Amino acid sequence: MPKMKRPATPQEEMLVTQQIYQGPLPPPKVLESYDKIRPGTAQEIVELAQEAQKHYIFMDRQEVRREFWSLTFSFIIGLVGQLGSIAITLAGFYMAYFYIKAGEPTLGYWIAGSATVICGYLIWWKVQETKKDKG
Repeated sequence: MPKMKRPATPQEEMLVTQQIYQGPLPPPKVLESYDKIRPGTAQEIVELAQEAQKHYIFMDRQEVRREFWSLTFSFIIGLVGQLGSIAITLAGFYMAYFYIKAGEPTLGYWIAGSATVICGYLIWWKVQETKKDKG
């Protein structure tokens, strides 16, 4: 590892400082210098920062509301889908029961089987959609 040479005289030394400031407003010293150049500028900058903060909070709340209603809607649609699937299956079994009692067991079995397959497909489809959304 090469050694660094030390400066020969004190005049060759240099001190570097860096100041970093993060936030919606510049540091107070900078605001003062702006106000010296054009009076009232510091107040304008503070007011703009306040308006920007209000807008940011408003937009954040809007996003939370949108997300809430999106999740609520998804839950309701899922619930309606499940209830619809159960209704299809029960209606199929109900029809199959009456066809079997009426002396048409083959037709009754086909209706019961079809209702079960439709219900199974709807449940499988919902599971696949949920996996896609998560992954």
